[in-house]
Amino acid sequence: MQNGPVNGAGHAAPQSVQLNPMQAAAFALQFLPRAPHTQGEREAFDVALMFLQAILTGQILVTPAPPQVQAVPAEPAPPPAQ
Repeated sequence: MQNGPVNGAGHAAPQSVQLNPMQAAAFALQFLPRAPHTQGEREAFDVALMFLQAILTGQILVTPAPPQVQAVPAEPAPPPAQ
């Protein structure tokens, strides 16, 4: 697996990837319990674990985000007459 451009490839537009959320959650759950965390991080760790388990069991359905609408910049106002 490569991190970053490969073979002289420039920064291309992000590619769309199909992902099964249940498989992704199952994969993350393999490693999450081994991730080092402090006592202060334990609450956030427990919440992340809860969400991943809910995705894995189908209690949370992950849907694609709606497409973001790019605002068209307004034409600049003409300078005031002198």
